[in-house]
Amino acid sequence: MLLLVTFTAAQAAPSQLSATPTYRELHEKMIVPKSLRCHSGNHAARQIFLENYDDLARLSVSGRPDQSLLYETLTPDAFTRMPMGAAPLNSAEMTYVREWIRLGLPR
Repeated sequence: MLLLVTFTAAQAAPSQLSATPTYRELHEKMIVPKSLRCHSGNHAARQIFLENYDDLARLSVSGRPDQSLLYETLTPDAFTRMPMGAAPLNSAEMTYVREWIRLGLPR
């Protein structure tokens, strides 16, 4: 019996995320597929850019995910939940973002 399990590009499987969060992985596996279309270039939504490390750092309070705009807008009960018009991040992705901020925004 062959069992096939697939994940959409927009949802990172828990096994696809490393145990120690880094900006590079966060950007490659979550920001690029879910947010960059609306938050880059000359027409970035609300002039919020997510193109590089400094952009994400500006939206984060190092060590304090609950005070970070980046994390707060991803929560299901956010006034303007991101990614807008798409499925919310799964629990593994939310934990990954939270830990990235809590650990001080490691590159």
